[in-house]
Parts: sequence; C-alpha cells; structure tokens
Amino acid sequence: MTKFEIEGYLGVWWEIARYPNYFEQGAAFASAFYFPIVGGIGVLNTSFDQNCRPISRILGRAVQVKGTTLAVKFPVTTNWAEYKIEWISDGYVYAIVGNTAKSQLWILARGTITWGEYVELRRVCDSLGYDHKRLLANLDLIF
Repeated sequence: MTKFEIEGYLGVWWEIARYPNYFEQGAAFASAFYFPIVGGIGVLNTSFDQNCRPISRILGRAVQVKGTTLAVKFPVTTNWAEYKIEWISDGYVYAIVGNTAKSQLWILARGTITWGEYVELRRVCDSLGYDHKRLLANLDLIF
C-alpha cells in the first residue's frame, strides 16, 4: 500500500461492494463524502435505492486514530466504530475498508470500475483475510 495521507482520502467515494450490514438494509449502494472539519473529518453517507435515488443521509465525524485507522461516529450510535483502510491504490482511486474483526468490508472507488478491476479488488480482499464471497456488489458501478 502506498504511504497513506488523509488529505488524499478526502472527497467522494462510491460503494462498489460491501458485506451485508444492518445500517444499509434496503439500500442498493451508498456514497461517502469526506471533508475537513475542525478537529477531524466530516463524513456524509448517502444511501441510494435501485433507481439511484437517495433514500437516507447521515452526517458523522471521523478522527484519524493511527495510520490508516479512523474512528467514526454518527449521531444514532453511542460508540465510535473502527474504520480501517486496509488497502488503497496509488492515486487514491480504489480503497478496501474493513475492521480488525473482519466483520465489515467495503470496496470503494472514485467512480465506475471494470469487471476486471472488481475481480482484482476481490483478490486483494481475500489476501487481507476477508471472504469476497460475502460481498454484495453494486453492479450499476461495475462495467
């Protein structure tokens, strides 16, 4: 992985695939917008339905704990969640995000990706100890 700099991670990320989770139930996919705020990073998550219409938004806060690990908190939760950027491509185009427990996983990209790129990113997930067979893919962003 390239040397991680939080400034390069800021901006919009699109969810290419994810492990199923309770907070995205009913959503076909999501985006996350990271932006600087005093004392940390603002996080605006937007979930979309299968017609690409926004169905929910939530604004949260993240702080860089150590290296590629962020702690993220949203108003509906009482605890900070671990958000571990496990792998990021040169140029910050693709990212694989999970947690130490390997119970959460997202493949993120700055835009659409090819099927070949998706297959390669699944291989990276497997090499990091995740099971790509559990992923729910957003086929609208994979060509």
